[in-house]
Amino acid sequence: MAACGGWNDEMSGADAPKGGSAWLMTACYAPLLAWGPLLAVVTVAYYRRRRGQQA
Repeated sequence: MAACGGWNDEMSGADAPKGGSAWLMTACYAPLLAWGPLLAVVTVAYYRRRRGQQA
């Protein structure tokens, strides 16, 4: 939800981190957004590599 533009709504809660803690949390969370696309890339690369060995 936060990746699709809901980050400001999520961070406006009373129990949400503020200041430097909020920036640190954002910096730690941002690389997780790349997990899906990177997993797809390595899956295709693995498939292509294994397909060539079976011939």
